[in-house]
Amino acid sequence: MAMFVFRCPNTGLHVQGWSPDEIPVEPNTFETITCTACGQLRFVSPATGRALGDRQEEG
Repeated sequence: MAMFVFRCPNTGLHVQGWSPDEIPVEPNTFETITCTACGQLRFVSPATGRALGDRQEEG
């Protein structure tokens, strides 16, 4: 199992996620994760830590 961290789009908190496989290198590969911060289902890229719907500005 591989651990990764993503930002919850609703709360802005950083949340740990787990992938049963190795973390893919491709940034457009998403896994379905239940967010422990808000309880909603999220599509997260383990390679980048970005969730779909996350509108955080890249800086």
